[in-house]
Amino acid sequence: MQEFDFASVQQRQSLEALIAMSESDFVQVVDCAQKTLLSDLKNVPTTISSALPAPIQAVAAQIIGTAINIQMASTYIDVSIDELVKSNFVDSTPIAPETQNKIDIALHRMNAILKTKCLALAIKSHEILVAHKNVYSNARVFTDMRAIFADPTEQGATPPAAGAVLVQMLRIRYVKNGETDDIYFALDTKDVKNLIVVLQRAIAKADTLRSVMSKISMPCVEVAEER
Repeated sequence: MQEFDFASVQQRQSLEALIAMSESDFVQVVDCAQKTLLSDLKNVPTTISSALPAPIQAVAAQIIGTAINIQMASTYIDVSIDELVKSNFVDSTPIAPETQNKIDIALHRMNAILKTKCLALAIKSHEILVAHKNVYSNARVFTDMRAIFADPTEQGATPPAAGAVLVQMLRIRYVKNGETDDIYFALDTKDVKNLIVVLQRAIAKADTLRSVMSKISMPCVEVAEER
């Protein structure tokens, strides 16, 4: 699970950019987010903004990224979007009229972006993907040779090497309650081959389901593989 700042400098800058954006540019961002067909959760802001005019692509990607982060933070830490946005502008009470006007504009535009079809689907998809007790992060296999020593022939003598065992140690890193943890499994060569078969079957089943979804024109949202 990702950790969020209530009021980071980058978040404040994005909200200021959202407020300062012209109405015509903002309408283009919302329209693009509404029409973009999402199939990859890896970089939603870039996917949407790449279809916009070049002069506003960078700021649009920044704003969209902030909107997604604020929505996810609202879900994970159970704080309203209003409070998260307000925390970027309010240093004291009562709130000055000019500051309240900024908050109102930011909230209006933020909610308009979050209600678009693409972002609503992206956020819901992400929530489903991470709505588990343990969420996979990455894995690594350590391959090692462990020496086998025979009993020494004489007391105090150096034990002679009798052979070696090939050891495969699988480390799986996962996220639980927002914290990263590791779990290790000892594998032999047969285990590794069986694991490869299981994962290849998972890929084949995913391809089958993806094909079925395509035939009924329903988007299949996932995190794209590295290229």
